[in-house]
Amino acid sequence: MEEALYEREETDHLLEADSIDDQPDTKRARVDTEAGTDGPVETSVGKKRFQLKISGLDKNLVQRDIKKAIDAAGIEGVVKLKKVHGLQVGAIFFESDAARAKAVPLVQAFTLKKTTRIAVECIDQDENGDGAHTNGERSVREDKRDDRGKRKREEDEVEDTRTPQERINDQVTPLWRKPYEEQLQVKSTRFKNGLGTLKKNLLGFLNHRDVTEEKKADLAYLRDLHKGQRLCPLEDTVPSPVIDDYRTKCEFTVGFDLEGKKSVGFLLGMYKDGVTTVLAPTECKNVPAAAKDVASFFHEFINASELDVYDRVKKAGFWRLVQVRTHTTGDVMVLIQINPENIEAEVVAKELESLSTKFQASGKVTTLLVQESNGKFNGFSEAAPMRILFGDGVIFEELLGLRFRISPTAFFQVNTPATNGLYGRVRDWCANPAPYPGSAPAITNGETSATTTEPAATTSEEVKKPSNVVLLDLCCGTGTIGLTMAPNVKRVVGVEMVADAVKDAEFNARMQGATNVHYICSKVEDAMREVFTKHVENGDEVVAVLDPPRVGVHSAVIQAVRGCKGIKRVVFISCDFEAAMSNFVDLCRPTSKKYQGRPFRPVRAIPFDLFPHTSHCEFVMELQRQDE
Repeated sequence: MEEALYEREETDHLLEADSIDDQPDTKRARVDTEAGTDGPVETSVGKKRFQLKISGLDKNLVQRDIKKAIDAAGIEGVVKLKKVHGLQVGAIFFESDAARAKAVPLVQAFTLKKTTRIAVECIDQDENGDGAHTNGERSVREDKRDDRGKRKREEDEVEDTRTPQERINDQVTPLWRKPYEEQLQVKSTRFKNGLGTLKKNLLGFLNHRDVTEEKKADLAYLRDLHKGQRLCPLEDTVPSPVIDDYRTKCEFTVGFDLEGKKSVGFLLGMYKDGVTTVLAPTECKNVPAAAKDVASFFHEFINASELDVYDRVKKAGFWRLVQVRTHTTGDVMVLIQINPENIEAEVVAKELESLSTKFQASGKVTTLLVQESNGKFNGFSEAAPMRILFGDGVIFEELLGLRFRISPTAFFQVNTPATNGLYGRVRDWCANPAPYPGSAPAITNGETSATTTEPAATTSEEVKKPSNVVLLDLCCGTGTIGLTMAPNVKRVVGVEMVADAVKDAEFNARMQGATNVHYICSKVEDAMREVFTKHVENGDEVVAVLDPPRVGVHSAVIQAVRGCKGIKRVVFISCDFEAAMSNFVDLCRPTSKKYQGRPFRPVRAIPFDLFPHTSHCEFVMELQRQDE
């Protein structure tokens, strides 16, 4: 599932085990955390930092252990701390040199698990970010870091000869310069490496001294894999039927171009890097002509308007964002976000009336909506008020022969032709499970894999309706996946926590005449009891489909799936395999107090390219529950 576009911030993912003793010795991404908070933080540039490096720590300690020791010792002035699982060093950052000096003896007296002697070292960083030990000595690592910094500054000083439109293309569609076949190869290689990372994470449980032999038995199949052997067969990336003009949903920023004039389009870089220039999407390869026409039309309107565009630095201005949905049915929805703060209501009403009149006269738009927001968050919000200026406030799209209603904030895949192939394959896999892996490895695409031979994929016409398959459409949104599969299964139960999405799903079910579909508005982990007491009968085969947002689902969802013995198979659709890695690890990890039930095992996987010219790609994996 892909969320709002083009201004993403990648987040590192830390895979946490049930406890320190249960944590495998595997590679972990770095996560910097402020004292007293749970998430990553950015370090202020140009400020002097007072770091206390801690050595001699047990490598299995994590940040929360250091945080507890800090709180217990009553240490004050802490602004940030770092401790990466698997390393024997950590760091505490203080607001002043005095606070750090006061903390040194307290840190040296820490009583931490499997840590007998703690060594500390004071390190300062000047305004340029160059570290200097208090004893004046410099490490080889620091010298290398300075060399890298120098090279980076030299690179930044090189004149950028790209045209503004080339810079926009590089920002929005970073692979646009590569031939499409090469793009597919890049993505296939990425998923081969991703499966290797998953394998390495799982092997960490086998290699960790604190994981019992009984728990290691859950992953005994990993011992049969030789070096370089994949966890499961991986097919080549399926190409998109269309590679240009495919996006059915685009979000444009309203701002100023290089000449300081009002503009509608994409940021020329990342706002977090200080970039605020907005350029039109004139030559963006993935933006369809209908969306470009709307952006151009709105560009002309705001340039004639007396109201200012929103300034993200000053946090002031009226016109903020534009979302355009253009679907294969010919429907076009436009949602415009405004900031009416400090503007008289009569002025706002007159401006929106003029906007509505001109959009209707243009014939370019099926329905027009407006959302009011004065928040700092630069994006559309489900919580902010929204009203219809004309039209029904919804549009329709067709997928696998079915028609779906789409609300302004509802999720719907942005490449309809490619989604037909994606959902068609998911439907086939739900109805026709892969053979459970045998002991003998098979040869797949010239490389060995850990399962028996893969059966040929069936076409949609070949899919037969099993009499006992109950499909759990978890995080179901508007119900697209479940409804496309409803004719081929006994029953579909969709679970979704967004009420408006559930209303769309129920409407879509009625529109399709689907009578074997039921929706529950709830968190997945809270709905499982109702699912199995009311909708699953003895002898039913339960298959769960997960199609979560980019970062995956909350660990509580994975715990609920693991804990429900009736779920024998999971088909997981991920638009960011790396970001959702912890979900895959937790589905397959040994049984524990936190993750109960027998673990799952990957049996086959395939990527689908829904986002040509970008680095993003959908990844589908079938996992089957291990036998008791």
